[in-house]
Amino acid sequence: MSDFSSSTLRKAAALVMAAGLMLAADLFGPGEAAAQLTRKGAVSPADVSNSGPDEGAAAQLTPLGAVSPADVSNPRPDAGDIVLPMPCGLSLALRPAAVPVDGLLKDFETRLGSAEQRPHGYYDRQFVGFIASPLRLKDLPAAWRDRVKKQLADHSGGHIFLIGKYEVSVAQWEAVMGECGPLQSHSAAPKTDVAWYEAVAFTEKYMNWLLEHAPESLPAFADDPKNIGFLRLPTEAEWEYAARGGHAVSSD
Repeated sequence: MSDFSSSTLRKAAALVMAAGLMLAADLFGPGEAAAQLTRKGAVSPADVSNSGPDEGAAAQLTPLGAVSPADVSNPRPDAGDIVLPMPCGLSLALRPAAVPVDGLLKDFETRLGSAEQRPHGYYDRQFVGFIASPLRLKDLPAAWRDRVKKQLADHSGGHIFLIGKYEVSVAQWEAVMGECGPLQSHSAAPKTDVAWYEAVAFTEKYMNWLLEHAPESLPAFADDPKNIGFLRLPTEAEWEYAARGGHAVSSD
């Protein structure tokens, strides 16, 4: 992430090499959501005519913009997700990315960017990136290992980093940087208009919260358990490498 000013916070978090890369849940804006209603449990005319008072109540109307903690944290959950707790009962979903290297101080060279000629080719140019991570499978919390191993079944040995599955939502940002409050129609939207220094402050504050409230949820070196994994913003190379599919996708 080279430019954060006035752009979507593409994940102010991801373990060891954090950040995010997928689209958050689609929601109406605050004004639209309040004005629209949808039927919960759509029914046919036959259902209504043959139902009693109690059954008919199941077709109650609910606001289309209503959101839940799952909507703002992990709207499309998967069995392979790695989930960290957050303040206010929220969570942060992460996905693993493998780095095919065989040493703590080694890095993986990959080609990133685009070879296509574009109007802003200087910014989208192809370039060589270097990816590294100190974590290995044995360094991860026991609850994570099977999930990560299944996802990276074709990745024997090597190192791993985890990156945010989605952009940081408005609700997640407010939970870390502000106070817990009721979820609103815009709470699941990505947090925008964030300066780089503010994003760094978010990762620092969230990391301190994890150390105080859920230290067992963080990875640590198997040979040195006092040396733990930490949250930070990803580099441009790390973000694009993970977004492309990591080691499973050729850099060509």
